[in-house]
Amino acid sequence: MIKGIEKEKEQKAQAESFFAQKLKDQLVKCEEKLDTLLDMMLNKTISQEEYLAKKQKLIN
Repeated sequence: MIKGIEKEKEQKAQAESFFAQKLKDQLVKCEEKLDTLLDMMLNKTISQEEYLAKKQKLIN
C-alpha cells in the first residue's frame, strides 16, 4: 500500500516536472520570436504597426 502511494507520488512529480519544462520551452520560443520581431522592426523590415499586431498575436 505504502509503496503504491510512493510510486504514485513519484509519477505525479515526474509529470509536473515534465509539464513545467514544456512551459519553459514554450516561453523561450516565444521570447525568441519576440526578439526576432523586434529586430525586424528596428531594421525597418516591418512597420511599427505590423510589429505591434504580430506582437499582440504572439502574446495572446
